[in-house]
Amino acid sequence: MKLSAGLGFSLTNLSLGVLVSYNIGMVGSQRIQQAVLDLPLPPQVQQSRPTAVVPQDQQRPYGEFTTTLDSNVFHAQKKEPLKPPPQPAPAQPEQATEDTQPIVEAAPPTQLDLAVSGTMIYGPNNSFAFISRKGKLEQYAVYQVGECIDPENYRPDEDCKTGRIRVVKIQDREVLIEHQGRKERVLMENDPTYAAIAEKISSGPKQKALIQTAGSSKSQTASAGKSTKQQRAVTEPALPQSGQTTFNYTRAWVDEQLGSFDKILMDARVVATESKPPRFKFKFIKRGSLYEKLGLQKDDIILEVNGFVIDSITKALKLMETLQSEREIVLKVERQQQPVTFRYFID
Repeated sequence: MKLSAGLGFSLTNLSLGVLVSYNIGMVGSQRIQQAVLDLPLPPQVQQSRPTAVVPQDQQRPYGEFTTTLDSNVFHAQKKEPLKPPPQPAPAQPEQATEDTQPIVEAAPPTQLDLAVSGTMIYGPNNSFAFISRKGKLEQYAVYQVGECIDPENYRPDEDCKTGRIRVVKIQDREVLIEHQGRKERVLMENDPTYAAIAEKISSGPKQKALIQTAGSSKSQTASAGKSTKQQRAVTEPALPQSGQTTFNYTRAWVDEQLGSFDKILMDARVVATESKPPRFKFKFIKRGSLYEKLGLQKDDIILEVNGFVIDSITKALKLMETLQSEREIVLKVERQQQPVTFRYFID
């Protein structure tokens, strides 16, 4: 069946009309959309919101709910809050200085002819005091707590009879003694630490100087001049030669060395060995010190002094006492696992 020419022309015109109408609609919709977007927006008005008012019963203090909060209804395991470490108390140097100073009112300084040459403190039951007569610090004796001093000659008294001076306590630079039922303090002579205390005591109406040497100021000046001349006359011994075991020293030089108590303690370091009984070994000896001039060396172990076995600190310190009075001293040491005997002659 063939379409006529008129019908084909009509269908073509209809298709073109539909296409044109579609294009016109598209263009119109775009124009309308653009016009709508270009319209101005109305101003925004902020709306006020009402503020909530908390009822009076909801403003109660937190403390009223403590019982309810601590009731632990579900029996939960509580963890204790960590407490901050305690803050250290502020330092008070002036107060601390007063506390560390001896209480003179509780135990006044002794008027006996005693002075402290030095102290060695290793604990309440293992301390040593070197006590001498005033002005003779190099002629000291070694004491421990509980030991006694004879008030007549100021020498150690092993019997500790009634009326003797008993050592009660050993502290830094001072010793507490008991004599005739009264406690007194023996302090270091010529120690600048106690200069202020000595001045305070001397200014009092009933108390005397902290450390008082015998004789007037003139005798003290003469004694000081004599000591200076004696020091000038002291001949310094030379260092020992290798293998030397016999030594000769002057009494003036030995007394001069023993008078420097702090120097004696600082020029060597001695430790106890692990043997049973313990021995004492030199771990350090200063060059040119008294110990080196005695022929001693590092790692030497002290065995005997004048035939007495040295197996305690007290006996080791007795060596210093022996040097004060003996004219001949025999010292036996162990060096490189071999015994070595030294002989000292003091003129």
